[in-house]
Amino acid sequence: MNWKLATHEDVVEVASNLRQGDIDEAQAMYGIDAGVYLPRSYDPSRTWVFFNDQGHNFGLAGVAPTGDPNLGQVWMVSTPDLYKNKTVFLRKCGAFIDMLNELHPILFNWVDARQTDHLKWLKWQGFIATSKKLSWGAAGIPFYEMVRIK
Repeated sequence: MNWKLATHEDVVEVASNLRQGDIDEAQAMYGIDAGVYLPRSYDPSRTWVFFNDQGHNFGLAGVAPTGDPNLGQVWMVSTPDLYKNKTVFLRKCGAFIDMLNELHPILFNWVDARQTDHLKWLKWQGFIATSKKLSWGAAGIPFYEMVRIK
């Protein structure tokens, strides 16, 4: 797995083929399709694309500014091809998260409580659940606030 700053074309490509869990979470949080939301919210200086050794894109991640330089709202989505690249992704993703933590000593986001794989991965990366909202986002369903402090 490698990563680089994403182009708008990278974002459109990945957004058009998202995993169902990422589609569901975006719908629950924002009430709109992630395939529409991602290209609209693309920030060329804060969005990275994950790709395999053959150059095939399989994920996007980024960190949104919050107005506080110490605090960054981290996010990630992927295509089903993440599973084809799972081993190398798991080996290398920690370095990516560490890079984001260098930009912002405190990383956070809200995660759909139904997304147990997302929650397990975040915990494995050193995030902790700091609170649970029983009614959050557009769908009014449970979400956890996940935080990682450098």
